[in-house]
Amino acid sequence: MLSLHRPIVDSTSTDPLAELSSTEAEWFDGLHPTAAHLLLGALRGNGTSVVLRGDTTSPLGEYGGTKIGQVITHNPAGIRDLHLPDTGLKDSGVLPILEALAQWDPKKPHELKVLNVARNGISHIGAKAMATVFMKNVAICEVDLSNNNIGNEGAMALAEAIKPSTRGYCTVQKLSLRRCGISEEGVAALGQALCGNESMRLVNITGNRIGNRGAVALGEALRKTAGEGMGLTSLSIGDGFIDSVGMSELANCMGANETLLELRAGGNNFGDKAMSPVANALRGRSSLILLQLMGCHIGDGGAQTLATVLGSLRSLEVLNLSCNDIGNSGVSALSRGMEDNFTIRELSLHDNMFTGRGFIALAATLMNTKTLCNLDCAGNGLADPAAVRAICEALEVNASLLELDISRCEMQDTAAHFIIAAIEANRCLSVFKYERNFFSKETQDAIHYAMGRVRMGEVWKSRGAVSRSVAIFHRHVTMLR
Repeated sequence: MLSLHRPIVDSTSTDPLAELSSTEAEWFDGLHPTAAHLLLGALRGNGTSVVLRGDTTSPLGEYGGTKIGQVITHNPAGIRDLHLPDTGLKDSGVLPILEALAQWDPKKPHELKVLNVARNGISHIGAKAMATVFMKNVAICEVDLSNNNIGNEGAMALAEAIKPSTRGYCTVQKLSLRRCGISEEGVAALGQALCGNESMRLVNITGNRIGNRGAVALGEALRKTAGEGMGLTSLSIGDGFIDSVGMSELANCMGANETLLELRAGGNNFGDKAMSPVANALRGRSSLILLQLMGCHIGDGGAQTLATVLGSLRSLEVLNLSCNDIGNSGVSALSRGMEDNFTIRELSLHDNMFTGRGFIALAATLMNTKTLCNLDCAGNGLADPAAVRAICEALEVNASLLELDISRCEMQDTAAHFIIAAIEANRCLSVFKYERNFFSKETQDAIHYAMGRVRMGEVWKSRGAVSRSVAIFHRHVTMLR
């Protein structure tokens, strides 16, 4: 993917560097033509967006990083967004860029707002240079260092930079450190630094060994930045080795925070024991918009606990409880809780353990809801004809659902008649995913034809594009009925 904020040379030119002067040609000698073209725009103009990826250009390395640093030094206002994921920079390549960004001149301020150097083999050395940028550059707002092995040493340097201090004011609002080899010590330092930080809005440390100590520190940050107009709005702590103790502590602190809008905590094995504190923190909450607890093994007990507070939530729009070993009793409780909820638009329950009774409970939800737009139930058991009929009858009268996924649900050809009738009666469903069920090719074709005939919607199938004629489709539908 490549982009320019504005065209710099004639797009019909076969050589993007044809208009370079001899002096400019020396600037970019040895660079990939695409990289040179984008940097030329930054050198000549203002507010250019430079987007380079390793799969579209040769690796930048130290030479490319040095050239980018020279462009930033020569024209601080030239680059607005700098996206360099997977371009082979390493420490030697990223250091010239960061050194240029750390040279702050109020008379010629930098315009760079977004810096993405994910997957570049950067170590704690590069992270320390980034910390210097945080303390000196007051323009940069968003930084992505994900998938670089900065470790605790790098994380602690960044923590020192974002800590409220008289030495400077960190303006970074979004910091992504996914899978950076950080353990509890580094996460704890980051959590402590976030206490009192008024600029940070999004922190993503998914895939690091956060542990209970890190979770407690992040919880304290949520509790101490609970004032109006300050504090985190999005926190991602997935796959962080957090158990029930750590999640309970974080949830207890979260109860006092009204700024958090999104919490992604999937992949932590805290089970149903932590769901009571989580439910208490959510009860009556009017700020949280997204809650992602995928793969946390909450089971029926955790689902039942969460269901008790769904009716009191006044802002939650996205709820993801997939891969949680939730059975029929848990889904039934969630469905009852949804009766008094008027905000949830997306509900994901794929790859749980519920079967016919659970689907019948969800059918009651579909029958009554006026807000649910996306329902994902893939990977559960919908072999029971009574459950198929209940879901399809609910779809016939539902006026809100736009997307439904019942892939991998063990449905047979006998379900086709009910599905086609529901599709023809429903006037809002536009995406219907049903791949990897026990449908014959004829049944798949008939369902696809029904969807296309009613609204030309998007249908996902396990096999390729339908090639049969309309007459054959009509015959299949007739046969199935």
